[in-house]
Amino acid sequence: MCATFTPDMTFSLHDRGTGRLLEKQGGRSEMCDYLHKIVPVMAKAISSENVTRDNFTMTRHGLHWWTADVSYTEHRDTTLGSKVHVKAISEDHLTLVKTFDGLLVKKLESEGHLDQ
Repeated sequence: MCATFTPDMTFSLHDRGTGRLLEKQGGRSEMCDYLHKIVPVMAKAISSENVTRDNFTMTRHGLHWWTADVSYTEHRDTTLGSKVHVKAISEDHLTLVKTFDGLLVKKLESEGHLDQ
């Protein structure tokens, strides 16, 4: 997963999607460390998850044709085990860069909360 990040990638996560505040920010190494820790845990805990995205916008950088800003709303409907059901929404913003290696994430910002 870290291969999809530029070397100078930055991120900022502010999430209340689990009912508790999660705030993380940093660079590529911090994001990779976080993903290496959380992905195996979530794979064991989640019995099902449905994710949809809407309200997409994309803006290309005029002088930097290889760079674009993308934003969308993500709706997550997650079941943990067989009893706990969580619905969450996040507003996500990415800066993507087209390179010789493909499309890479340069910046990620996410603001999430429980769906009422």
